[in-house]
Amino acid sequence: MSQTEPVDEIAPPPPPPAGPPSQLDIEPIEYASSMTSTYQQDELDDEMEIDLAKPEFDGLWDKQPAKQDIDPLFNRSKHWKTKMDKDILQRTLTKLKENIVREQVVGTKRFEGPVPFKSDPSEIIFKDFDVDKVYRTRVTLTNVTLTINTLKLVDLTESLKDFITLKFEPPGMISAGMSCYLYVTFEPKINENLQGEIKFLAQTGMFTIPIRCEIKKVELSLDKTSVNIGTTVVDERLHQSITLRNDGGLGTNYRLVKTSLLRTEQNKTQIVNNRKEEMKTGESKSSLEKETSTVSDGTDIANKEYIEVFTIKADERGFLAAHSSISFTIEFSAPVAGTFHEEYTLVFDQNIPELHFSVSAHSLDVPVWIENPSMDFKICMFDRLYQDALILHNRSSAALRVSVDIQPRILQNHIEIVPRTAYIQAKSSFSLQVKLTAHPSIIDDGLSNEIFDSQLNTLIIPLEVKVADQIRTVPFSISAILTTSDLQFDVDNIDFGCCTTSESVVSKIQLKNNSLLAQPFGFVNLPD
Repeated sequence: MSQTEPVDEIAPPPPPPAGPPSQLDIEPIEYASSMTSTYQQDELDDEMEIDLAKPEFDGLWDKQPAKQDIDPLFNRSKHWKTKMDKDILQRTLTKLKENIVREQVVGTKRFEGPVPFKSDPSEIIFKDFDVDKVYRTRVTLTNVTLTINTLKLVDLTESLKDFITLKFEPPGMISAGMSCYLYVTFEPKINENLQGEIKFLAQTGMFTIPIRCEIKKVELSLDKTSVNIGTTVVDERLHQSITLRNDGGLGTNYRLVKTSLLRTEQNKTQIVNNRKEEMKTGESKSSLEKETSTVSDGTDIANKEYIEVFTIKADERGFLAAHSSISFTIEFSAPVAGTFHEEYTLVFDQNIPELHFSVSAHSLDVPVWIENPSMDFKICMFDRLYQDALILHNRSSAALRVSVDIQPRILQNHIEIVPRTAYIQAKSSFSLQVKLTAHPSIIDDGLSNEIFDSQLNTLIIPLEVKVADQIRTVPFSISAILTTSDLQFDVDNIDFGCCTTSESVVSKIQLKNNSLLAQPFGFVNLPD
């Protein structure tokens, strides 16, 4: 086991030499403490001067740009600008504007469109809004120029800034065909119509998007103000409709009123042409007078009496709701030929302006007419054949099919029309043969007194010619006075009584003619 060597102790320093005491030697402890307190006080003062909120390294926000000397020419008030100052400013602004807005030329093509960005929708409309409600919409802006373009939101109409908020993030450079979006928020505070626009600036120029804010109201309109039903034949029916639409947000009551009575204009040209056609066919004067009287009668009816030719197939009173419509169907049917015209008015509530519309139509005579519409056989005997021609004319430019139906059917035993069905060529005529053979059995057929009067033996048969695809028929009549052809003796046997030979005895007999006509008679097969 090794032994640890002792460590030499350090000897204390020798005492200072004796001599006269100095200032430092007098108070060594006090001097050291004064030095220490002085150092600590300086260090404390330095710490108090240090700003702890100041970062260790200076940032860009602490660097102030060096102030340049300002030219007093541009430091003047606007009220003190000289003409030269204004010219310089104008040239500067013009040059700046030319740098912002410039023409777009790609290759040999130059963009000359009306707007650089197409807006969808083209107009922002807030319709039928309620106060204190929020409405939002999105607008798509598409670059329709030839190449890259930029877009900047410039301004909004001052009157709309209190109600409309725009949200638009500048998209930077937009390629042709690409789109960006504008979000519009509308919060109305007053119930009034508002109107304005949004301004945008592109490289190719400035454009605007209009804005319209409309309150709830009644917006009434008619799809047409004049209804022309068209042309048809007498007694035919035509239909046409007119629509009343309410595009507003409020409903209203309506009432349809006829404001003018029917106006009729007879087609004189057509009547004259018809008369010429009748004269060309060799019609007799009496027949022409009958036709003329018929036309004049129709004219008198149209002029002297009110004819209800237009009929409204809808309620003439009612309520029209918001954003709805109602259709009025008008039916036209005229008993006489001519041009007809009427005017109507729609009356509404709430001091809404009235709406007016007119209705017109034209009717023509049936294209088929009869040369002798009243066929009179005069006095006819039973079991005798009587016949006459019924001539039909076609004034139209197309062939027509006609037919005759004998009613009541029991009359077919006494009258025959050949043919019953026929085709009349355009601008031509056709003849039907009417054969009357009245039998004595007609008395017992039970016909009405309007057709056959048994006391007077008068026969009047009303018939009609039907034209294909037409409602109006062509009437005509066949009339006759029926009589017998019998001759009647007052005795059945002739009794000469007693008679001697070579004596002449005479006996008188009476022959009675029961017919309304005079008849020749003779005796045949007499004994020699």
